[in-house]
Amino acid sequence: MTNPITLAKDWKKQHDERPKELTLSFGEQDSTDILSYAGLEEQSDHLCIDGVYIRTLFISGYPFVASSGWLDTLINFNHDADISYHLHEVNALQALPQLNRKITELESTRRAMIKAGKIVGSEITDPLDSAMELRDKIQRGQEKLFQMSIYVSVRAESLAELNKTTKLLETTLSARLFYTKVARYQQLEALQSILPRAEDQLGQKRNLDSSSAALSFPFMSSELVQESGILYGVNKSNNSLVILDRFSLHNANSIVFAQSGSGKSYATKVEILRQLMQGTKVIVVDPEREYKLLTESVGGTYIKLSAKSDEKINPFDLTTTYRKRSDLAEHVQNLTEVISLMAEGLSASEKAALDKALLRLYEGSGRIQPVLSDLYHELKLAEESYASTCEFELKALNVRMFCFPSLHQH
Repeated sequence: MTNPITLAKDWKKQHDERPKELTLSFGEQDSTDILSYAGLEEQSDHLCIDGVYIRTLFISGYPFVASSGWLDTLINFNHDADISYHLHEVNALQALPQLNRKITELESTRRAMIKAGKIVGSEITDPLDSAMELRDKIQRGQEKLFQMSIYVSVRAESLAELNKTTKLLETTLSARLFYTKVARYQQLEALQSILPRAEDQLGQKRNLDSSSAALSFPFMSSELVQESGILYGVNKSNNSLVILDRFSLHNANSIVFAQSGSGKSYATKVEILRQLMQGTKVIVVDPEREYKLLTESVGGTYIKLSAKSDEKINPFDLTTTYRKRSDLAEHVQNLTEVISLMAEGLSASEKAALDKALLRLYEGSGRIQPVLSDLYHELKLAEESYASTCEFELKALNVRMFCFPSLHQH
């Protein structure tokens, strides 16, 4: 007779070893619910996911010769599109027997056509020469064989717009001898192949050598276009326009380097004209007088700084530096240093007297910008009260007479 205790232990052991049932939490969302789409509708040539129409195409025909930038038209396709490359290396030990078999078939076809008196066209000679060349390079270790798949998924808000974008893509690629096909009745597999999981469920492969496969990678600069910018030139990498607003960047500084006679001045003048069209204020320091004609042509002001020039710079002008009350003290300090430099040095007491005179000058000038003669009169008044400033007053007079002879009037 079986012991009841033993039966109870066996039943508990079996109960513990049974797989646990999955506990479902109704009315709750997990991460999959948040990331996934609400609904998907599958048609023969497109998908509709949450109201967005998606169609995936694959490249079925390639040009005979791969050149640099042969896929630029695809990379620069200016519509909503996802591009996926699948690249798989083929073992040389498996590739060589297949190449030899293909070479034998093509050679037999060529000889049969010659024997029959037919003309051997490029459809036989070109693949034969390419296969023989690739076989020799693989044997020497100069090339490797790859299988490559290129898929393009386009998106649109409506089916009519999707058809229009698809037609435009097919036309653009056919101009570069690329032939595309829609993955009919395989749109789900094509969508899985586009996703960044490195899983090629569509399996539309093409054999390429390592040189051709390397040219297919989009190692190229992107387009640089800003709506508020000006035209600077053409990007040689992808033949796109460079339209840049450098004042919208964190640092608007730029510098132009080139050899003599290459057109630095011309490029700078063109940039100035385009900046003026955008309403930008331009100031040019022109020691060699290269921009005088440009200034006159755009109605600008050309200021000639020399001893005989009618134009002078008034260092007492506050319009460019004065923004708030604290700026006045800094401006007076700068003026003190300028006058000290022109007077070939000032003592500490002279600087103090000049500082007080400048402050009184700006307090009494109002909206009228003072000139050097105003400072002279202010120092003259101070001279009557403080005889110690007589020497400084004479220096200021010399500065007025010899350095700024035309600033004695407003």
